[in-house]
Amino acid sequence: LKRLSQEENEELLDVYLESVNSTLAKVPWCRLDTMFSHQHGSGETNSQGHNETLGSIANSEEVSVFLGNFVQFLCSVVQQVSFAEDSDGFEPTHLILQKITELVPDLLRWCQPKLESQNGSCMSRYLVHKLLVLMIRLTYQSNIKCTVFLSWLQHLQRHFHGFLQHRFKSVEDNCLEGSPFFVSLSDSEVNETHSNHLQRLSVFLFLRCSFPLLYSSRHIDNL
Repeated sequence: LKRLSQEENEELLDVYLESVNSTLAKVPWCRLDTMFSHQHGSGETNSQGHNETLGSIANSEEVSVFLGNFVQFLCSVVQQVSFAEDSDGFEPTHLILQKITELVPDLLRWCQPKLESQNGSCMSRYLVHKLLVLMIRLTYQSNIKCTVFLSWLQHLQRHFHGFLQHRFKSVEDNCLEGSPFFVSLSDSEVNETHSNHLQRLSVFLFLRCSFPLLYSSRHIDNL
């Protein structure tokens, strides 16, 4: 996907995004919601005859890996959509952004078992990181409504409140400290490092959602 952002591949990028738009429109999202949502815990029998709840399916590592790959894919698509809009105003891009924006609450619900263990496995931290990155990238789209920002603030409070409540720690000279890309850390520091990075992303997303609401409120007051 990164290679598609090069200027010589603009035509290929348009074809790719057209395919993405068509695929997203055809996915049976209601069926996926039934499969992934941990809140629907009615018992079902799997192909091997074992009784499983949909909640236990949603907690399986296989589903977590799928959701991680899917969220990463959406992050990349949003980035490519931004490039296509800057280059030639490709028409289907707003449909892609609209659909991905609509999917955010579903993604948060599907990933909730992992989000609830924010200091747990690598997959938990990966999902938190990618969901925050996806939402941050979407905030740069000019057509997002204030109701969406308000909804995301509520989701931040519900799913990422732990990152918002802690104070920032002082940063040393190295500007990458606290980032997953700062590799010269001991194993005992890795978990804290990831938490610091996710905290910064959470606070940044909080600000990205808050400022449009403040601007909108001030604009209404001046009318």
